[in-house]
Amino acid sequence: MSICPICQSQANQPELEKSPYTLVRCTNCTLVFATPYEVPADLYDNAYQDEGAYAEYVAQMSTSAGLHLTWGMRSFFKAVKQNGTLLDVGCATGKFMLLAQQRGWQVEGIEISERAAQIAKTRTNAPVTIGTLDQFSTDKQYDAITMWEVLEHLPNPVQTVEKVLSLLKPRGYFAGSVPNWCSLWMRKSEDAAHWPPFHLTYWEPSSLHYLLSNHGFSNIIIRQKPLAWTEELGSKKYALLPISVIKSLFFNQKGIHLFFIAQKV
Repeated sequence: MSICPICQSQANQPELEKSPYTLVRCTNCTLVFATPYEVPADLYDNAYQDEGAYAEYVAQMSTSAGLHLTWGMRSFFKAVKQNGTLLDVGCATGKFMLLAQQRGWQVEGIEISERAAQIAKTRTNAPVTIGTLDQFSTDKQYDAITMWEVLEHLPNPVQTVEKVLSLLKPRGYFAGSVPNWCSLWMRKSEDAAHWPPFHLTYWEPSSLHYLLSNHGFSNIIIRQKPLAWTEELGSKKYALLPISVIKSLFFNQKGIHLFFIAQKV
């Protein structure tokens, strides 16, 4: 029987078939999650190889061109005016670390892929720990902890959020982004990296708020990306922009990302 990873309820119903996986919706907290709920051990090491699912992130960091702020990252810098110490969990090749560093933040990273972590460390000259947040050990506390498109990959979201809470200073910020399951752009994605075994959980504002509010966070803000762009439309983004605007304004079809930010109580 499938058990919800954030509320432990066994009450759920099928949402979508993605053979050999089934996505089911928890009828208690609304989280959508994959069954079976498992990740191959070498998934992320392979993903950062030259032909892997995340090869674009390696290419991105080979030059300063293209290091643009995503919608979620811009939202973070608008919401948090001061700078301080920042831990970027799932930092990949260090794009956000570098952009935050340029804005005066003292940055550190955690990354499960050894290749990606080495690139991040080289580009930022900042500490990057190879491994997972669960394995991370430090006496420090941070002003902010970020997770950009990370939470949906993690097998134990509750344990992750509790660890984040322990690493934050009082009134520290936890921020990030996840794919928006309310978005039809997301549900129709043909990108294999948007589906299991890469993504284990699928979030809506209600389930994300449930997770944060029940594990020590207040002042919770959750926003849906208002317009499909870049990741959603790919190389055809300019040609498809008018369609995207119409769908967003008249049919409420938002972009594929949710941004969240909350403070430690």
